[in-house]
Amino acid sequence: MARSRSVEAELGALRAEMQQAASRRADAPEKPKPEGEAPQPADEPSAGDFSAMLEDFKRLVGDYAGNAEDLAADHPFAVAGAAFLLGFSLGRLSK
Repeated sequence: MARSRSVEAELGALRAEMQQAASRRADAPEKPKPEGEAPQPADEPSAGDFSAMLEDFKRLVGDYAGNAEDLAADHPFAVAGAAFLLGFSLGRLSK
C-alpha cells in the first residue's frame, strides 16, 4: 500500500507541475510583431514554449534516472538479472 500511495502522490505532483507549466505558457505576454514579419502558424510552438518544454523534458529525464537508481538500490538482483537477460538476448540476436 505504501508504494501505491507514493505513486499516487507522485502522480498528483506531476499533475500540479503540468498545470503550472500550462499556466506559465498561457500567462506569457505576447510580444508585438513587427509589420514586415510573417505570422507563425498556430500549430508551430514559439521559441519560449520550446525552451520550457525542453526544461520540462530535462527535469523528467532526471527524475526517471533517479527512479532507476532507486530501483537498482532496492532490487539489485532483479536489475542484474534483467541486465543479464538483455545481454543474452542481444547476443542471440547478433548471431
